[in-house]
Amino acid sequence: MVSVIIVNYNTKELLAACLKTLPEGVEGLSRQVIVVDNGSTDGSGEMIKTQFPEVILIENKANLGFSRANNLGAQNASGDALLFLNSDTLIKKNAISILYRTLMESEFTGIVGPKILNVQGQPTRSYMRFLTLPMLFAGSDKLSQFINVERYRLHYTQYDFTHRRAVPWLSGACLLVKRPVFVEVGGFDEAYFFYCEDMDLCLQVSKKGYQIIYEPSAEIIHLFGGSSKEKKEDLYRVYRHSIFHYFRKNFSLLHAWAAWLLIPLTGKKI
Repeated sequence: MVSVIIVNYNTKELLAACLKTLPEGVEGLSRQVIVVDNGSTDGSGEMIKTQFPEVILIENKANLGFSRANNLGAQNASGDALLFLNSDTLIKKNAISILYRTLMESEFTGIVGPKILNVQGQPTRSYMRFLTLPMLFAGSDKLSQFINVERYRLHYTQYDFTHRRAVPWLSGACLLVKRPVFVEVGGFDEAYFFYCEDMDLCLQVSKKGYQIIYEPSAEIIHLFGGSSKEKKEDLYRVYRHSIFHYFRKNFSLLHAWAAWLLIPLTGKKI
């Protein structure tokens, strides 16, 4: 059985659209759907209760953040696979069923993710390389005045979205994880309120010897940004803290402070 876990924060209309696409996406599978609402004020909870009574609704009084809310959903899940799904996604036919089959094909597979399409139907970056300091600054127009950042951007042209393959990390918009693997790594690191939690989860799973698999025959549409309802300045602050924690945890304190001090120079906009 697949337990679908969706964290919601004031995305009522998007969430309703997402939930309507789930049945076709999980044909042939038993499923459990859990929505963890992070203190929404837009009537999301009432919508779930009236339109989707079969959904398990966990209502938090405040915004606990993405990692903590997902972990809460996982604690209430009973499936052998956990699907962490953004509320601003639409599931195409059999996508989750395909992901589940791929996940269970090998004992060495820990996480599987789909091909992610934008609203125009074009593939977007469904998987990526692990973040390093050079990559962090690769998109900087400011730094391009002093260093050749183009050579760090080249990896963006090397993605192959047509073939199944083992990859470094998958977008957190849609992650199917074996439940025992998720438990083994301790779930999402709750030090990440938002941003980097998906990358870090994949990194920790990889360190345990499991593969992260991109499965292009499963497709979803990601509407992008629907899950981020905080003010821009608040999101920027959260992003900066997440980057600092990622580098401190996985590299060194020196890397973390370098990222903290140089992020403003990248011109990063949320």
